[in-house]
Amino acid sequence: MSDSITTPSDGHKNLKIEDTLLVILMAALACITMANVIVRYFTSQSFAWTEELSIFLLIVVTMLGTSSAFVRHQHISIDFFVNRRTTGTRWRINMLANLIVFSFFLVFTVLSFKMSLDEMEFGDISPSIGVPTWWYSIWLPIISLLICVRLAGLLRRLWKVREL
Repeated sequence: MSDSITTPSDGHKNLKIEDTLLVILMAALACITMANVIVRYFTSQSFAWTEELSIFLLIVVTMLGTSSAFVRHQHISIDFFVNRRTTGTRWRINMLANLIVFSFFLVFTVLSFKMSLDEMEFGDISPSIGVPTWWYSIWLPIISLLICVRLAGLLRRLWKVREL
């Protein structure tokens, strides 16, 4: 059961960036994994760098998918009890839940940025490719900030349709 209070729909328009990146990254992930499987089948050895790169791509895909899911209201939610409440109560619960998620990603943005700065400062190097680890971790705060922007837009749209 969904209505305009819980699923404002005008946020779907600007998801082309996330959708395009998701398609490209998933295709790259599939190609890298398939190449590794083929090489391992024929040579009984695998590329060491593929696992590291696959994990990185999987994390980025997950975070971009999170951003897209929140805007489309396709994220995991338990709404059995919420849907049995009045419209005003559903709106309040939805606002509270989205504010909590927004706060989480805001804190995650700050902490992951600090982690990236630490990796830059200490010069951590990835084990198989040998590149600085901050090349991977710097994307966490960037995509987390994107999620915060998307959630702020969702909260703004929810605020506009409030019915107390």
